[in-house]
Amino acid sequence: MATLTAACIYNGYNAFNPQGYGSASAAWYGWNSKYGSQYGYVGLRSSGSLRYAFVYRFVTPSWSGTFQSVTITCKLTEELASINRTIYASLTTTDPTSSTTLYTTSTLPSDSGRLEAWNVNVVAGQTSDLTVTFNTSALQKNKTYYFVLSPQPLISGYTSNYITIADASFSATISYDAAASVISASNGYIGSVVPITLTNDGLTHTLAYQFNGGSWVSIGSTTSSSYSWTPPNSLLSQIPSATSASCKLRCVSSGGTTTCDITLYVADSVKPSITSSSKTCVNDNATVNSWGIYLQNFSKIRVQFAASASYSTIASWRIEAGAVTFSADNLSSASVTVNELSDILVAAATYSVSITVTDARGRTATASLGSYTVQAYAAPSATNVSVYRCLSDGTADDENGTYLYAIATQVYSQVGSNTCSMQFQYKERSAANYTSVSLTSGVGLITGGGNIDVLKSYTARICITDSLNTVYVSVVISSQSVAFNLKPSADGGAAFGMYAQDDEVLELAASWSLRVNDISKILFQSVTLKAVLLQMIYPVGSYFFTSVSYANSAAVNAALGLDSTDAYWQSVSGQFTNCWHRIS
Repeated sequence: MATLTAACIYNGYNAFNPQGYGSASAAWYGWNSKYGSQYGYVGLRSSGSLRYAFVYRFVTPSWSGTFQSVTITCKLTEELASINRTIYASLTTTDPTSSTTLYTTSTLPSDSGRLEAWNVNVVAGQTSDLTVTFNTSALQKNKTYYFVLSPQPLISGYTSNYITIADASFSATISYDAAASVISASNGYIGSVVPITLTNDGLTHTLAYQFNGGSWVSIGSTTSSSYSWTPPNSLLSQIPSATSASCKLRCVSSGGTTTCDITLYVADSVKPSITSSSKTCVNDNATVNSWGIYLQNFSKIRVQFAASASYSTIASWRIEAGAVTFSADNLSSASVTVNELSDILVAAATYSVSITVTDARGRTATASLGSYTVQAYAAPSATNVSVYRCLSDGTADDENGTYLYAIATQVYSQVGSNTCSMQFQYKERSAANYTSVSLTSGVGLITGGGNIDVLKSYTARICITDSLNTVYVSVVISSQSVAFNLKPSADGGAAFGMYAQDDEVLELAASWSLRVNDISKILFQSVTLKAVLLQMIYPVGSYFFTSVSYANSAAVNAALGLDSTDAYWQSVSGQFTNCWHRIS
């Protein structure tokens, strides 16, 4: 059994029949239309030609269940100190405004909506507590009922005859056997409102939830037909690797217990976060570092970031920076701090940089760090190089020139604050040091002061220097031409096409070539030397043939740097002959 104090409309008395008791004409004055707002009246006033009836109305709730009784309470005060009186009470569904005569006579005439009727005794000169109980199961849910106190006829010898009732003293208590309130809800998201719907509006509902098979946790209580519940974000920690979980809702009321099942999802917004992300150019070379650029074959890139999971763990992260990629998998950490430095960047291009972090749920967060450009760089070089003996006016003369002529065009990478310069350097071939002369790109230079000896060979070179590298282009300038020359010295020396320059050396002029029609006619004291010479003569990937004999093929292979796939031997009388070597 459950009880509820119904919501009642105060100041609900009425006044009618202004012509006085017994008049054939009666008029309804409406709810609380006459005197004050604190008291209702039951009775007659002949001087005012008014008759009062005390009327309260209340609405039953819309619960499921069976009504058992309605108890009405209020406080009545008799005007006449010497008279005990009886008034008429009834509970009805008939609106008193529909008839002004039903409650004005000494007896209560028939009322089709009346459930019960009583005579109520009031003690003279006192305030009496009135309690009337309607033991009935005839009440219907969600329906308006009227409680009416009606006057008895005017007592002889008195010009007024009424009882006052304090409005605030009135209450209607309904007893019923309530059915269990049915709870229902739709699937929702953790951290967002999930509307809960309940039957038996007005009944006290105690709500709880059970998440992912765990313990029951209280939600709260309500007497309403709905409840807005927000599943707490702390539930996310219970499913760090899942995007949803089952949830059971429970409603406990005086009518019993009901449950329902829903699914709670992890919102799309619950994913890792990336903070403090940055990319930095790193140059170990001080010159390039001062330029503040990414330079091919010099620079590196550093990428840093921090990331944290939201009610989960970080499973992996990945940095993509063009040709540079960093990653880590199979992690299980609430947060990570990453600091990665690439190798030297070897390709010139523009690259974008992005970071991707994935949590244990498979949710990802990304961050773009924009792009960076690796500027192309190559060591300086010289083109259109021309160096030769000449006369004082620059006329080429290999036989009699005692001057040197040089011209070249410098080529360098115009990046950052890079600059480039050239020098022409020359020396007698046997000298230790070069003589250096500044050389302007594309402008011919005559140097040597007439001191270039026609009987000697010279080594010359173009020196090209930029801010980062120095490169040389070397040229050999032969002596005056001669078919054959022996050096007049103790150790001697010989040369073809030029004057001999070095002791114990036989050489050819730079413009001469050596032709050998039969390689087998050349005798070698060193197997290794032969292999080296043959590799200079024959193309890579081909085979050459020799008929020399060796006692140990393995030793020869080792000397030549060959393995079993590089040499093929035939054995004749214990000696290895007919060897085919593959040039690799």
